[in-house]
Amino acid sequence: HGLRTLVKNGHPGALKALGFTTDPEVAVTLDLEPDTLRIGEATRMTVRMGSRGSAGQRLVVDYAVHHLRANGKTSAKVFKIRVLELAAGERIVLAKKHSFAPRSVRRYYAGVQEIELLVGGRSLARRRFELTD
Repeated sequence: HGLRTLVKNGHPGALKALGFTTDPEVAVTLDLEPDTLRIGEATRMTVRMGSRGSAGQRLVVDYAVHHLRANGKTSAKVFKIRVLELAAGERIVLAKKHSFAPRSVRRYYAGVQEIELLVGGRSLARRRFELTD
């Protein structure tokens, strides 16, 4: 459990101990559809990733949703997309759906929020979206 928290926080030592690349050599794009949605709906993320490295890379790909709080600040919650081996020169497309349906553990507030793509614990892309009532 301790390692899980360190991996979610992108701790380089924990990632390296588990055999993950901590300095990924990749080019990424992150698209959200739709970028305006109502509370209760879902957004679809598309991640296009290409290796820039000359050797294979073992990557952990996560995303953080920066939820808007009642006080106007945001708090991030990290979710897993995939663990993968990316060969030199390889390109892949990953898709993920994220629901903003009300939960007993989380309340959603209308406003501008962000999704951040994390590869090997490093932030490589961010996209804003609007959540409405």
